[in-house]
Parts: sequence; structure tokens; C-alpha cells
Amino acid sequence: MQEQKIEATKYNIIYATISGIKNIEDEIRIDFLNSTLTKDGKVDLSNKKIKAIYGANGAGKSAIISAFDLYKKVCSVPNYLEQPQVVAELDEIINKKLKKASITVVFAYTKGEKVSNVYKHKISIFHGDIVPYQLEEELYEAKDKNKSNGEYKELLKVKDGSIMTSIQSEFIKKEIAKFEKLKLINSSICSNIIAIVNSLTKFISEEESQRKKNGHLSKDFNEHMIFYWSLLSIISVTYMINVYLDIKDRHQYKNPYFDIQKKLKEKKVSDDIIGLLSNSDEKYYFTSLSDIVLKEEIKEYEETYKKIRDFIKIIKPSLKDIIIEHTDYDKDNYKCRKIFVYNDYRIDMEYESTGIKKMVELYTYIKEAFDGGIVFIDEIDANISGVFLDKLMECFNENGKGQLCFTSHNYYSMNKLRKFITLTTIGETGMVVDISKNGNSNPANLFYNGDIMDSPFNIESYDFEKMFVDED
Repeated sequence: MQEQKIEATKYNIIYATISGIKNIEDEIRIDFLNSTLTKDGKVDLSNKKIKAIYGANGAGKSAIISAFDLYKKVCSVPNYLEQPQVVAELDEIINKKLKKASITVVFAYTKGEKVSNVYKHKISIFHGDIVPYQLEEELYEAKDKNKSNGEYKELLKVKDGSIMTSIQSEFIKKEIAKFEKLKLINSSICSNIIAIVNSLTKFISEEESQRKKNGHLSKDFNEHMIFYWSLLSIISVTYMINVYLDIKDRHQYKNPYFDIQKKLKEKKVSDDIIGLLSNSDEKYYFTSLSDIVLKEEIKEYEETYKKIRDFIKIIKPSLKDIIIEHTDYDKDNYKCRKIFVYNDYRIDMEYESTGIKKMVELYTYIKEAFDGGIVFIDEIDANISGVFLDKLMECFNENGKGQLCFTSHNYYSMNKLRKFITLTTIGETGMVVDISKNGNSNPANLFYNGDIMDSPFNIESYDFEKMFVDED
């Protein structure tokens, strides 16, 4: 095994809290970094890249992944909550009893092993009387470096569509007042990145004029730049998050960052700001369906499928090639079919096995995490067998630049993976238990024997007799 590479990602989720998603009523906390920050701001990131969540059917594993999927969509899709097709989706996700949901994400901006800044972002959604769903509250905070107790400083708060800030600058107040025109009961400020960058560009332009006129920047320059940089940092994390849920109606999904990147470049925004928003090189998240691809991007698309071919060949060596057949869809796009070539036959991917289709879908999500993204995958063991999963996670621990969180039923891998991932279980009442800190105990045995708090597995074989064995 090669020597461990300690390479911190630009952003790392420290923890998240979730309530009101599916069967999760009371707030739960999921820790991603299995350590506390030291007084000098350092954190060990070398063994904290992977989070595995285990639990019985119906415990809430998928609810946790769904929470991050909802967080991603609300924060990256403009006017997401007012889209008609979203209402039915939220009816299935938002807890029926509470009729509201809250998701808070706390993350660190790191340089090497040193934490430079810590931010907190919260969104709360509720089922309204007039409109089906709306954003009740959104909160942006940054840890105040001037406070020894580590308190957070409020940057922005949106309540029922009205926006407020603790920043005293008149310029900032006037600028954020413009954001209220963005329908903030249906949209996160994060989804309106262009408006924020326009505001920042205006500020920088005015500061440059001030410097030329008076020979110095304004006295509020540093406070303003911290405000904008903090806001862009929080937004960048929402674009770095990508979620894989095993759903039937999955279609090709194009990373929204690339359209935003194009618009920002057209506005001649600096590369520093553009680069802040993503670590990803992956444009497409592939499915088993025929994909619509820009003609100018077909070569890149084909190159990616060569990598997918090599990925699948590790598990299925009989695969010889994946051929992309493309036809004109319109003047700008190709419609692409994937043909899988084996020794003595060829098959359209549409008719491939479910397992192979899932491997294709998973590839770009896993690659995203390797490249520095923050990726959540539901029931990863349903698509990758235990032996391959163990080796893949070992490779990710050694080479991955991002964070990867997955749910699983397969407890056999616990003992192998515990060396370099954090293990968490969610119990039948929703209790979250971190089992990474149980010394030398065997986590797989603890899980199997029902020795973990709130575990549903304290059962015996005879418990099934009355359902399946007829009395003589």
C-alpha cells in the first residue's frame, strides 16, 4: 500500500443537523470530522474523508441523504420551491406531522491542515396555507475570530422573504435590499449567484474609483470583502455537494456550475471568484438513457466513457469496450447511445443489467468526490459488492481530495473500513450513534448483536416463527 497522502480539501463539512425529513422528527446531528478543532485551528483531515451510515430498513438512512438532496436543490435551483413538479416531491420528503423541515450545514474552509474559516448555513422550509411550500428562514453565519468562545456572527438572515443583516455598512444594506426582489420565499440567496457577483463587482469598481481619487480604499473595505467572501464560500459548498439517490426517474443531470461559470466569464469576473465556486471537472452525471450532449463537448464525453469502461472492467473483465453512437438531435446537440461490447455480443446500455447501469451512474459521483467534491450516495452496497467497495474506499482514502458519505446495509465491511472512515448508525427511534470511538471493539459484531444503543437487531431466529411457521 502506498504511503498516505494528507491532502486537505478546500472545504470540509464538519457536521450537519436535520429535522422534518421523512421519518426524522427530532433534530439529529451527523458529524463528519471525527475530531474537534485544536486551539490553533488545526484539524486532522487525513482519515476523515469518508462517512458511512448504517441502519435497518426504515431507520432514516435515506432520509439523511434526501435532506442533502433537498438542500442542494433549494440552494442551487432558482425559484425551486415554486416549480409545480416539486410540490409532489416535497409531499413525500417533508415530515407529515411537522409539515416543515430544517437543515443546517457547518463547514470549514481549510488550508492544508489549518482551518481558516468556519461557516454555518441553515434553511427552513414549511408547508404554507397559501402556497404549498416556502422558505421560512435562511441564515448565513461565520465564526467570529475576534470572540474567544467561538460564537458565530450573523451575516444575513431571511425571514418570510424579508432580508436583514448585522453589517452596519450602508452600501451593504442597500445592496441586500435588492435581493428581496428575488422571491426569497421560493429561492435561496445561494441560487442567485449572479446577483451576488454583480453586487461584488459593483463594490470592487467603486473601491477602485475611491482608491484612484483619494489614494486609499474605504475604511469599510475589509469588512465588506469578508462579507462577500463568506457569502461566496457558503454558496460554493452548495455547488460542491452532489447527491445520488436510487430513484427510477433519473435522467441526465448537468452540473449547474458550468452554465454559471460561462455567465460569469461573459461578465469578465475574476478567475479567483469563479474558481471559488467549484472543485469539479465533471460536467455530466450519466444515466442508462440516451444522453443529449453538446456537439462541442462530444470528445470530452467520449473520453469520460473510456474511464467508465475501465472502471466497469475491474468488476466485469469480459467487457471489451463502450462505443458511443451519436446522431443529430438538433443543430447544437447530439443524441448519444452507449453500446457495450463483449467477446461475442454487443448490447445497448438500455438493456444492460441493472447492476451495470448503476455502476455507470455512480462513476461520475465517485469521480466528483475524488476530484474534491462533497458527495452523498444512498445504499452504495446495492450497486457495488463488499470486496470491491472495500478496495474502492481504500483507494479513495489514499487519493481522494473530497468528502464521501454513503449509507449501507452491509455491516461486513465495518471492521475493514473503520481504519479510515467514520462509522455511524441510526436506530429505530432515530438516535444517531457514532461507533468509530469504541476503542478496540468489533463494530460489525456490535451491530449484528444489537449491542449498539437504539439498535433494532436484538432479535433471535425464533422471533420469525409465528409469521412463517404453521402450527401442527
